[in-house]
Amino acid sequence: MKKSLILLPLLIVFISSQAFGITINFSDTKWYWPGWQNGQSSDERDHVGNPNFTTGAVTIGSTGYLQKITFNYTDFSDSRLVPAGLFIDIGANNTWDYYVDLNGQKNSGNRNLYTFTSPFSSQKGINDNWYVLSGKDGQAPWSGTDIRDNHPIGVNFSNANESYLGTVKFSGWPDSGTSYFNDFGTYINTNGQDFIISWTVTCANDVVYEKIDGHTPEPATLLLLGSGLIGLAGLARKRFSKK
Repeated sequence: MKKSLILLPLLIVFISSQAFGITINFSDTKWYWPGWQNGQSSDERDHVGNPNFTTGAVTIGSTGYLQKITFNYTDFSDSRLVPAGLFIDIGANNTWDYYVDLNGQKNSGNRNLYTFTSPFSSQKGINDNWYVLSGKDGQAPWSGTDIRDNHPIGVNFSNANESYLGTVKFSGWPDSGTSYFNDFGTYINTNGQDFIISWTVTCANDVVYEKIDGHTPEPATLLLLGSGLIGLAGLARKRFSKK
């Protein structure tokens, strides 16, 4: 019985990591994509209108595959708000590797996932014509005010060299202040690398552009951790016996 109790910590650590992987929290620290400022007052503000992205989380499986990305936000009641596409840069090397196309749809459902067959730079002045950009205040397709002008919000498929991979589930743009992408399957492996995620709405009022630590515990590390727990449990039992 005592032996089983000692082994329990190792079993819990190993099974939990295999089943759930690791969840990494992030916050909204960038006001725009690096280099994409437009020389206006919006460059000095985190958000220039609705919504206000606040925090989020990324879940990576134990084998390194991306599982879920969650975004939290406030001030989302404007009916004109439409979610833009999700960009992912594995390796954090300023080159987009994956894109989830929301196609201007707010409702929940499956959305197309693409990869790119040639380098797609996130840096301004390189692949600018591969992007769909936000408009300008008071001009089509945005008729309101408070908008981050000429900022990337999606992919121009007529110019980009993309390849369809499959679908990802999108929770929708609800009134709850939370949206998430999940069921990535085995399409995106972080390979233990840092990566960048970027998401916004079609007016680019607030932009999420965050670097995520993609390192996940390897089985050997988990076993080492479990062994340490066993040692601590044994030491505690020995001290208790002496007392």
